[in-house]
Amino acid sequence: MKTARPPSSLCLPRLDGRALDFVKICAALCMVVDHVNTLLLDYGSTVMFLIGRASFPLFCYASAVAVIRAGGDGLRQAGSLLLLAAFTEPISQVARHQNDMVNVVFTLAAGCAVATFLPRLAPVWRNVIVALVPLTVWMPTTLEFGLAGVCLPAVLVLALKGERGAWPLLFVLLASINLYPLEARIREDGAGGAVQATVLYFLAATFLPWVLLQAGRRLKNDHRLLHRHALQIFYPGHMLVLWILELLGASV
Repeated sequence: MKTARPPSSLCLPRLDGRALDFVKICAALCMVVDHVNTLLLDYGSTVMFLIGRASFPLFCYASAVAVIRAGGDGLRQAGSLLLLAAFTEPISQVARHQNDMVNVVFTLAAGCAVATFLPRLAPVWRNVIVALVPLTVWMPTTLEFGLAGVCLPAVLVLALKGERGAWPLLFVLLASINLYPLEARIREDGAGGAVQATVLYFLAATFLPWVLLQAGRRLKNDHRLLHRHALQIFYPGHMLVLWILELLGASV
């Protein structure tokens, strides 16, 4: 019976089965914590916000595993996620009160498409592309986590394949994903506040996901904990439930 790589290894573990489902469940729980803080508490809890920073990297990890499992072709996964994103968007917009960003599944869909092509480029071109990504934090975007979030699954594919050059790229993207749009953050918090936020968000987006991945390594890579469509039901479902709870709270 196959198990994940030994906990002593410093490589990014390639999980499957119940181990991967454990990571997906943790990502979903972090997302719920983040959305409760956003939609019901109006960003009232810093701790909940930081816990929420773990959700997107974990979902990107699961997307990267799916791309590798498909032989490096993430276009089918991208298509499925695009349909889910389009279906969920009306619910998401109502729950988030016509937010100027589309829901995060659009970013994951784009990420799976990029993960099909970016790992096939020569290392020098991959490095140049990812090195330029932080410059885009100054640009307005309708995608949650911006271009850094779109590129993250591709770099995770490289890390999962054991390419050491992927780690600096991974750190660059993890430091960038929560900074869109940087200009607005500097305007609100000042340059010093933006720097502090960069460091804090980076730690939140790396430490908890790493701990959860190491916990997942201890589980067997067999069977499943989730139905194959569980997350497709979860995402629009939890947004709808939170919207209803918000309405009930407002009516009390």
